Amino acid sequence: MIQIEENYQREQKLTTLPFSYIEFCFKILDQLTRLPEIDSVLLMIDENYRILLDDLISYYSSKFNDGEKLNRLKKL
Repeated sequence: MIQIEENYQREQKLTTLPFSYIEFCFKILDQLTRLPEIDSVLLMIDENYRILLDDLISYYSSKFNDGEKLNRLKKL
């Protein structure tokens, strides 16, 4: 979904979109960092999903200026 949105934005030569799936997902991840129980929940994630989540967190951390706070969700 991320690649589709980025391709669409590039093809249409748009700097902003009326709705951004990428930004929507970032906001969800940002909200998760604020949950006090998140550390316990993260320990229960399957290893395969954990890898995918870490990849997403890396992507969002590089895409958004305030993405650094997502590192709380990354596996240490």
